[in-house]
Amino acid sequence: MDIDSILSYRFVCASAVMCLMLLLRGVSLKITRKELLTLVLLGVVFSGSSQFLFLGYNYMSVGVASTILFTYPAFVALIMFAVFKERIGWITQLSILLAFVGVALLYMGDDITGKISFLGIIIILLSALSYALYMVIVNKSCVKNMDGTKLTCYAMLFSAVVFTLKAFITDGHIEQFPDMRCVADLVCLAIVPTAVSGITMAYGVKYVGSTATAVLGAMEPVTAVLVGIIAFSEPFTLNLAAGIALIIGAVTLIVLSDNILKWLGRLRK
Repeated sequence: MDIDSILSYRFVCASAVMCLMLLLRGVSLKITRKELLTLVLLGVVFSGSSQFLFLGYNYMSVGVASTILFTYPAFVALIMFAVFKERIGWITQLSILLAFVGVALLYMGDDITGKISFLGIIIILLSALSYALYMVIVNKSCVKNMDGTKLTCYAMLFSAVVFTLKAFITDGHIEQFPDMRCVADLVCLAIVPTAVSGITMAYGVKYVGSTATAVLGAMEPVTAVLVGIIAFSEPFTLNLAAGIALIIGAVTLIVLSDNILKWLGRLRK
């Protein structure tokens, strides 16, 4: 199936699951006009991230794509510096450098895998940039204090609208399911890595805090690499290991930068 149809079905199903959960929890789905405009913007940005990610899968393995996508915290820091004039500390600067050195290692490849497509790298970096924009808009807009599941529900709903409109504009229709296995696959795609991951992340922040959740989230590319190796027989090379280690290390440093600075301050005293 084409990407637009897959992502349209995925986000419709995921937003429906989240909507049901919100109703069961007694959370109001009501939003203001100002919130509506922001949520539509979030849906457009989120759809861009998903679109670029799925396109990137045509040029590289799932593990490599997911690892490069995880550079998004570096883009968040750069956007906050460029737009909101937030200072970038030396730890964050080091993290950004490490992240892009990791991407460079992945691009270089080796004798087993060869070089990764430069176009593929650019596409996944655009996905990371789009997701970074999503995070910044959430943090700096009127929906900052909205229930996390409610926010994600609306963002995915408007993402579904974007992909549905795009499918009708480009192909004139949404593709039908070829068989019941395809229906099951899309339902699993909508529920497990979309609705469940979004909801459990919200609960993770609630019970262990945003820092611990973000650090544990660094397991995402590791998981993707392991699935690629085990399920799809993708090669695991030294450059891949080094690139993953640098990017995960960079993300962890960004997340823990405040704690590290406080610890160094106490050490000096």
